[in-house]
Amino acid sequence: MAFLRAKREADGQRPNTAADITSPARLEAYRQAVNSFAVALDVAEREARRIRDSKFTGPERERLATARKLLMIAENHAATPAERQAAYKRARRELDGLIVLPDVTVAALEERIAPGLESGREPSEFRRN
Repeated sequence: MAFLRAKREADGQRPNTAADITSPARLEAYRQAVNSFAVALDVAEREARRIRDSKFTGPERERLATARKLLMIAENHAATPAERQAAYKRARRELDGLIVLPDVTVAALEERIAPGLESGREPSEFRRN
């Protein structure tokens, strides 16, 4: 929650252009918001690494591990387009109902593996939830 609050604050303080920073106080407020956001991100990443997948059951952890392996195949440019497509589709099935990925994450993932996916594909199934 602290991470999301800090991000929202930094986004709210962010000027559209450098000319929008009209005073040293405005610059300092933005700088502090960005620093708070950086600290909150660091704390959130450390906590995520600490707990990792401990809240998942054994079978759920297996599904996560399988999805990780499949996504590595989907991103591997040495694999054929058919292999990449199949791995991506299977990874989506493994994650379905297990976790919900933010749209930004899905877009970044699909952009990285897009050369191996069929053109004209339907919107990602990750976004259903």
